[in-house]
Amino acid sequence: MRRLALVVVAVALVGGALFVGWSIGSNTETVLVEQPTVPLTSPVRSGVLADSVFASGTVSYPITGQVRLTTGTVTAVGTSAVLIGDGVAPVEVDLRPLFLMRGERPMFRNLDVGDEGADVRQFQEGLARLGLYQADIDGKFGHSTRAAWRQLQEDLGVKPQNIVLRTDIAFQETFPVRVNMDGILPGDPAAGLLLMFTRPEPDVTAQIPVTSSASLRRGMSAEIIGQGGSKWPATVADLSDDGVIVTATLTVEEANLPPSFRVRIDVVSESGTGLIVPMSAIATDGAGASYVTVWDQDTGTLNQVSVSIRDSSRTEALVDGQLVEGMLLVIGS
Repeated sequence: MRRLALVVVAVALVGGALFVGWSIGSNTETVLVEQPTVPLTSPVRSGVLADSVFASGTVSYPITGQVRLTTGTVTAVGTSAVLIGDGVAPVEVDLRPLFLMRGERPMFRNLDVGDEGADVRQFQEGLARLGLYQADIDGKFGHSTRAAWRQLQEDLGVKPQNIVLRTDIAFQETFPVRVNMDGILPGDPAAGLLLMFTRPEPDVTAQIPVTSSASLRRGMSAEIIGQGGSKWPATVADLSDDGVIVTATLTVEEANLPPSFRVRIDVVSESGTGLIVPMSAIATDGAGASYVTVWDQDTGTLNQVSVSIRDSSRTEALVDGQLVEGMLLVIGS
């Protein structure tokens, strides 16, 4: 009987210990209270819908004329791609400069005292524009024409010659022009060398996927961005597309653009000022109608508001609806 009593007491003590331990554990448990979920939101703002489209750009210079050298040796070369005006010599062959002058007719013969013709008149007009010829422009190569020709050579610091060789003058219709002298060095044979004259204003284009070009229009502001961070203002002059790619032609005043650059076009909506919401806040119901979900911070409630889209960019939309600037819209609703 005594052994049984001891066993009962032991069990009771163990049970009491277990009971006490459970009670202590229950008193120290952390109670988790469920908090309301705060959605990711973005405010409604008022303004003009705008966006920027980026694309790689290319530059080219339309050819306005060319001169092929036929004989001799290159004795001096000017700087390549620099704008050249009327009366400037970009290259020298056999110590004779090749002068550029404005004119429609090509130089097809040598000129000397006694020669007459439309080509002589054109030459006299060029000398007169340079302030070297003050006599009558009559198409007759006389001593006044020769004196002006010699003065042009002396002003360049070369020994003056009396006869104007057909290789001394290259007539071009427009000035200034760019001359590409890359790869031409003093000492090179002149025979066969082709000097290309191009328009100073470059043709700049940017190719943009049709999916990113819905709001592009002529006249929009743009910016050309060089690899080193240099920037030049531009304007969208024309747009064309093949169903996949839109080619934007830009007008830019800068003549010396880098060969590689990016173009940023500022797309501004023509729909005026209004309420602007993120595209990610707009959802569509089963009937195809657009709506947004408004989050009320004070009450913690969500309310759907119907909207109609007036215009859109890649990330935002200009909408009409019962919205007020500053309302919080649920993103991804």
